[in-house]
Amino acid sequence: APVTYILDGGTSNTTGIFTGVAAGAHTVTFTDNNGCTGAASATVTSGAAITGTATPTATSCNNATDGTITATSNGGTPVTYVLDGGTSNTTGIFTGVAAGPH
Repeated sequence: APVTYILDGGTSNTTGIFTGVAAGAHTVTFTDNNGCTGAASATVTSGAAITGTATPTATSCNNATDGTITATSNGGTPVTYVLDGGTSNTTGIFTGVAAGPH
């Protein structure tokens, strides 16, 4: 007879395999067909943070919007890069950028 596993008092299954679990401490409780129960604790650790750089190329003159920013990172593929909370891409290359902080 299958054993029922419950993760953190919520999601249950009969395999004991839980995916998409957030980092932190978790408890799995289990119950067999005879009503016998048990519990086990596990801590999922966070993966390493990704780091990166952003390299600007100046505009051709004041008030021009022909600058570029090239962003790179050590993240897994694909990485989504976002400029100023708006435009995003997976290349890290932003063109048509105005002078100023970004």
